[in-house]
Amino acid sequence: MAPELWFDEQGRGIGTGFTGCEQFGWTATFADGRVDVGELQVFDAGCAEPGGSVEKAFLAAFRATDRYAVAGDSLLLQGDAGEVLLVRQAPPIDDPSRPTFDRLRSGTWEIRSAPGVTQPGALIHVRFADRELIAGGPCGYSGRARFGSGGRVRIEEVGWDTFGCEGWGLDERPLLRDALQAATSLAAGPDGSVVLQARAGDVVLGR
Repeated sequence: MAPELWFDEQGRGIGTGFTGCEQFGWTATFADGRVDVGELQVFDAGCAEPGGSVEKAFLAAFRATDRYAVAGDSLLLQGDAGEVLLVRQAPPIDDPSRPTFDRLRSGTWEIRSAPGVTQPGALIHVRFADRELIAGGPCGYSGRARFGSGGRVRIEEVGWDTFGCEGWGLDERPLLRDALQAATSLAAGPDGSVVLQARAGDVVLGR
């Protein structure tokens, strides 16, 4: 698999990623075409080939990065150890679903409705990054999100910490999890809403 960088959804100089073999954490500042890479934390699980060679080359290039350039959805990292070209996993810029995707990533949304969910405490606020779904408030949760052309969406690994969550719609959280993970497409809804569509019913997000 190819290496990936996952940027913090709030624009902070931290993030995670995939080396081509395993996940890692990083700190870095990106400003005015210059990059200052800080600490890297590699969750070393041991890498068989060819993943081990991919990881070694990628981490060497990323550590040495001192310049960057952005063109559309492409990010070019440059340094003494070579170049790394990264492309966002997002609908293409000219895709009809792209405006809705960009809106979805523009701040915090409230889940207004989901199939089978009736308790307000189960419907809390969410934020989307390119690859992450993050929910705040009591019993917050997180998950992985993948977006493709034509409005395709896949949400997976949704989970939350149940400690101290009594009385907050906890018994309906599995219904919300299943509704999010059943979503297959993204669409604009009425009154500025965004709809995650699925055969079993839609999850509606609003401001």
